[in-house]
Amino acid sequence: MDLARLKSEHYKLVSEHSERTQQMQAEMVNSVNYEYVKNILISYFMTNDVKVHENLLRVVFLALKFSTEE
Repeated sequence: MDLARLKSEHYKLVSEHSERTQQMQAEMVNSVNYEYVKNILISYFMTNDVKVHENLLRVVFLALKFSTEE
């Protein structure tokens, strides 16, 4: 292989890696920790305390990134 071809392949791989890294970072930002939400919902269902329900609902709304209108 010649040097120009190796450089071209290198830059292509670097570009693909960068794109994948950005995609993974975006997915991480948009992901929800389902285990955390699951535990909150279990706590919600296990108590009859209205104040605890209100607080847990706020936490769920924050975790799921609800807007203030929703």
